[in-house]
Amino acid sequence: MNFCSIYQLNIWRTGLDCKFLLTWDDRQQISAALSYPEELDRLTETWQYSYLKAYESPLRGRVEDEFSFTPSFSVDWKNRAESAEKELLQKFQRWLGSQELLEIRQKIQGAVEEKKVTKKLWKTNDDCIDLLITCDSPELTRLPWEAWKIVSNAKIQISRTPLNGGNEAVFVERRGKPRILAIIAATSELNVNEDRRAVRSLNEVAQVEEVKFTLGENLDNFRQKLVEKLTDEIGWDVLIFAGHSDETMYTGGRLELAPGVTISLTEIEFQLMQAIARGLKVAIFNSCCGMSLAEESIRLGLHQVVAMREKISDRVAHAFLKQFCQSLAMHKDVQQSMQVACQYFEKEKSAYPSAYLIPSLFRHPSPKAKLFRIEPLGFQRWWRNWKPTRKEAIALSTVLLLSLLFPVQDLLFDSRTLVQAIYRNRTQQLPQTTSPIQLILIDQESINEAIAEFPDFETYPIDRRYLAELVNRLSNLNFKTVGINYEIYTQEPHQEQLTNALQTAVSEKETWFVFAVNEANKQKLLSATASPNWSLQGDLTFFNWDIPFPKDKNCFDTCPFTYWLALSLILNQDSSLTNLPQPFLENKTLFSDNIKEFLQQNQTINRINFNQKYSTLGIRPIIDFSLPPNKVYTKISAWKLLKGDLSYPNSSEQQIAIVASGGYPDAEDNFSVPLAINYWCNLEKRKYKKVEHCPQVFTGGEINSYITYHLVTPHQVTLIPNWYLIVIAAILGKWNNLLLQQLHPKNQKATIIKLTGLTILIGLVELQLYIYASILIPWLLPTFIYLYYLWLSIRRENNE
Repeated sequence: MNFCSIYQLNIWRTGLDCKFLLTWDDRQQISAALSYPEELDRLTETWQYSYLKAYESPLRGRVEDEFSFTPSFSVDWKNRAESAEKELLQKFQRWLGSQELLEIRQKIQGAVEEKKVTKKLWKTNDDCIDLLITCDSPELTRLPWEAWKIVSNAKIQISRTPLNGGNEAVFVERRGKPRILAIIAATSELNVNEDRRAVRSLNEVAQVEEVKFTLGENLDNFRQKLVEKLTDEIGWDVLIFAGHSDETMYTGGRLELAPGVTISLTEIEFQLMQAIARGLKVAIFNSCCGMSLAEESIRLGLHQVVAMREKISDRVAHAFLKQFCQSLAMHKDVQQSMQVACQYFEKEKSAYPSAYLIPSLFRHPSPKAKLFRIEPLGFQRWWRNWKPTRKEAIALSTVLLLSLLFPVQDLLFDSRTLVQAIYRNRTQQLPQTTSPIQLILIDQESINEAIAEFPDFETYPIDRRYLAELVNRLSNLNFKTVGINYEIYTQEPHQEQLTNALQTAVSEKETWFVFAVNEANKQKLLSATASPNWSLQGDLTFFNWDIPFPKDKNCFDTCPFTYWLALSLILNQDSSLTNLPQPFLENKTLFSDNIKEFLQQNQTINRINFNQKYSTLGIRPIIDFSLPPNKVYTKISAWKLLKGDLSYPNSSEQQIAIVASGGYPDAEDNFSVPLAINYWCNLEKRKYKKVEHCPQVFTGGEINSYITYHLVTPHQVTLIPNWYLIVIAAILGKWNNLLLQQLHPKNQKATIIKLTGLTILIGLVELQLYIYASILIPWLLPTFIYLYYLWLSIRRENNE
């Protein structure tokens, strides 16, 4: 919707003096006075005479006056009309360009420049100036004000308005197609069938009904037909009259319905007011001398009236209505439609001399009486409003493409969890419970100690003797569940020591061992190490910080490593369970099958859903790095576990030990440190002095500890994918833009600032929602596209 700034110019003539008064914004005004050149009256009369002589076809007026003529072929009246037109316009422009009107012109010029700046900054359609002209005398009213070149190459829409406003404009909203009433006069000399065709071209976008009069019909029927149609209870939006008309001094002009049958506007004033009360907004008088018709109609409360100030030829009337209706059907407003018709006449001046100067638009002075247009309906209307502009489409597709790129996804996720970690810390919304996960890390310090004990110590593959010592130590500490976060799929020296340690722990302590395997690389657990009949094997691969779940209910493919760890801990923590299968060396069936069978018989105890699947929309559970590591697991160096005075007298059965690499160079599961993890480490280093330096890598053991914690707690954050929120943000941005277009530009900027502030507030709400509802809602890209859509859509160019 365009918001044109409205300026009203009132012009009074007293003798040879004219007073101009420009008003805007209700109370601001500029006045000027200058003399009226009498030569303008003579030039106007000469042009009127030549213009009428230039046409041979019948005119749409009945008044017999000094201009009635018999077509003459001895004079080139078209050429004379062109000369008279130019002379009149030159004198008219020179008069309006006088020094006395400089301040008024400068004010309008300033408004135009302001619009250009607004359009450049905001890229709005708000680039026009509406100038409503009111004249107090017929001589002034007949001047071609629409041709006034106030500012060159500026979009100034000149309309007319009566001196006395009359009734208030009525605003009635109508759903569906607008209703158009066409009054087609009965006449033998005019080809009104062309008018009928032009009006019927609107059938696709409007409901068109016609009041058709026929020659020889009973005279009383003419008036009765018109009155009945005008007062239709459903109401009308547009009234179109085609036929003869005349100006009258006291009765608001008259229409000829048929030869000898005329009706004045004052005769049907009551019926017209009824029609206006029911929604009639616009009248088009495609007939001669319609100024009094237009002014009286505006006074009755119509929003806009298109009328011809002079007599017009029948073929000019046909061409005008055809061009006008075509533009209306293309959803242009009344003023634009009239301008299209006038531009057509100006381009075809040889065929229609001076015709572009004849039509005028009269408007109600109320700023609420917006220019009428036929809005598209159904999908067409929806698509017209909602279809993205070229810049919107480029922005949306670019942001969507970025959101689908894995590096961008990682960066956005990393940044988002960092912000969430900072928010958690500042608001002190941290878990209060102690995690049951003990992460035993074979770090560089542990390796240095091991090399001192075993000179032939190997880090890749990890020395089996060292793993055996850790297994023995954890068994002595009564850990019920132990996860080995190393892939043991090759035969290595001292393999039998590890096997003996595992078998001893199972036979003496019934320890549950969960081994990591790599399904993607087909790297299974070496059978000589441990039997699947008394141990569990889980796939340690994961993707994009997702929490892995079984692909199917029965785990025909290997269950995830962390899944078995969490399930083992949950089962062993529940002392009320009876008949819980335990690992033993003589077991003849798969231990994993024993557990599955037990779970099927005791379905209520299974706190981890075998049926967990990823949504087709990309909604998935992810690792919550906003939790500090010390709340997720307790990190212990392997050498401290072996040589330190560590004991777990009462709680080891309720805990889980995960043996993993500690970030030494040869380890295969070193990852880049997430920003949130780095934040927590630096916080401990800076504030609590608990660490001397932060690690440069984030180990697979730490990741699996996070995943296991989420499964055990259960604390699972659901990630809403960026693309999903981007689409929603674009829709909201477009919707808000459509609402903004209903506001005046002065209010748009303030509203946009408020909406921008609202998006920041939503970001804070999302941070809290992450904690309360465990939902990660992306903010950056959706917010960017929302604001970009919001700002860009209201700045789009008219040609987009």
